Amino acid sequence: MRTASAPALLCAATALAALFVLFVATMPSEAPRSLDQEAGTEELSELGALATLASARERASTSAASDGSTTRASAEAAPPALAVASYLGRIVDERGVPVPHAYVGLFTMPGWVRREVFRSDATGEVRYVVPPGLEGSPWISASCEGHENQAFDFAAFLAKQADPERFVLVAPRGFRLHGFVRDVQGVGVPEVELRLDLGSVEPTRSDAAGSFAFPAGLPAGTRTVTCRREGYIPRQRTIEIRAETPALEFVLHPQRMIRGHVLDETGRALADLTIHARGDRCSSFTKTAADGSFAIGEPIPDAPPMILEVRAGATEPYRSEHELAWGTSGFLITLRAPLSFELFVSDAATRAPVEHFDVKLWRADVVDTSQGQQRSGPHAEGRAVFEHLLRGTWTVEIEPHGGDYATPALFAIVVADDVSRKHFVALERRPRIPVLVRSEAGSPLADAEVVLLSIPPGFQASVWSPIDDPRLSDGQKLHRIDTQRTDAEGRAHLRGFSGAAGFAVRATHALHAPSLRAAPSATESGIELALPLAARARFRFATPSGAIAPPTAWLTAEDDDAARLVTQVQRSAMQLAYDGLPPGRYQLCVQWNGVLERRASESFELRSGATHEQQVELPPPSAR
Repeated sequence: MRTASAPALLCAATALAALFVLFVATMPSEAPRSLDQEAGTEELSELGALATLASARERASTSAASDGSTTRASAEAAPPALAVASYLGRIVDERGVPVPHAYVGLFTMPGWVRREVFRSDATGEVRYVVPPGLEGSPWISASCEGHENQAFDFAAFLAKQADPERFVLVAPRGFRLHGFVRDVQGVGVPEVELRLDLGSVEPTRSDAAGSFAFPAGLPAGTRTVTCRREGYIPRQRTIEIRAETPALEFVLHPQRMIRGHVLDETGRALADLTIHARGDRCSSFTKTAADGSFAIGEPIPDAPPMILEVRAGATEPYRSEHELAWGTSGFLITLRAPLSFELFVSDAATRAPVEHFDVKLWRADVVDTSQGQQRSGPHAEGRAVFEHLLRGTWTVEIEPHGGDYATPALFAIVVADDVSRKHFVALERRPRIPVLVRSEAGSPLADAEVVLLSIPPGFQASVWSPIDDPRLSDGQKLHRIDTQRTDAEGRAHLRGFSGAAGFAVRATHALHAPSLRAAPSATESGIELALPLAARARFRFATPSGAIAPPTAWLTAEDDDAARLVTQVQRSAMQLAYDGLPPGRYQLCVQWNGVLERRASESFELRSGATHEQQVELPPPSAR
């Protein structure tokens, strides 16, 4: 075994001494204690670390909004790396006076997790130790009775310090808030709960003489104080907390009640229902207890009588018939179950059920029909059921499918306990017009479109008359009632004809010109339309050199001013073509270079199946 030499021993001793000096230099003047150690020896109030963080949240969001800075909450971005793990600091007030025995907390983000709590000594100094391997971003908080709570992101806080390893944290002195609660006779009211709209401040209660005081250290600003005690009307007051805030005084008025029970029709108590007392200048709410009882308090002194309202999902809403005076007790509210309604629809002639229809139901006293109920067909056996209906008058609208029946059928029903809740409706079928469409030679025309039209009074209808044109008023167009296509034998049946005047039938076919006839009278059994072969017209335009744009041209039937067939002339070929024209006399109109040309020489006769061809010479602009 070899023995270490003297130089080696000397080096080892020197190294140990250096490590010891470093250890002593880094030891805190007062050993940090964990939260569990601290809580076992001294009081750690909620005005301490947790309250600090609650106040910090509020201040951090306000600061981010006002400064417009990028530090929304330091937890969202990784903080700068901390240089050392132990820091010496001092807690002072706004005048630089040390704050002894302040609670200095170490929290981490995200989650506001409390890690350690330290205490400043008699000189305000504190050793703040960040444990190695700490998960999350460290925050520092400070709280002390009589001072405003503070909390900061620790890394950002150090970045603003002149000497990061010897920081100074300012905890400004807070303010006091105290006062008295009296009744209308001036006698102090004890056991009144007073709350301040500041999350870090616990509510307080008035003493036997009615005096109250919130803990010292309140921050300056505008706050709201609310005081409550059973038997008195709650009061709320907005105050300004500052150094010279005077003593507050609240005067509580006795609260009168309206008491009662809410039951269903079987006598079962209904719990957890909202009771709404609605008056002239105020309103108040409460909920029913497990036994259905309720007690609703007067919201303001000398409140007017109130109407009580109750809304429940499975029962009819309730509204009291008269206003109730405050002080009423034993008031009984019975909520009735809503009723159901059955609708049976049948054919008026055959009595057979009509299954294909839609039906809508809405309250007769409600303008907005979308608030009602709707059932879409088909309905088996013609039966539609509506449930959860309130008592009263309802409007029913039935709209049959397919157009076989008159639409819509609109009527009123009464939903009540003593009225039958089954309603039978017989729908009248629309009259049918037999229509035969053939050519002039007598051959039936299959797949022709036949349309039943209504004609406005005084309107002269023709094949050119517009149908349901949204640009025209009702008196300037025909209205479509029903449309059918002919079968292989050229036959169709149009529905919706009432047999009265003011109807017409129009037929069109791919190879034939359209035709229109007045609908048959009540004594006629049907209508027959003979369609001529469609005529055609072809025009070729010759324009002088230098023409800027092609002309616009249209045909007008000479015997019908409403016939106006407008089209744009093809620019490339300078041609215009019309197909499917009925026989008759037409006139060509041309508009070119802003000038309208309508010449009698261009009037021509079109016969069934014929083709008219014409060359149109357009004069130069200088000749116009």
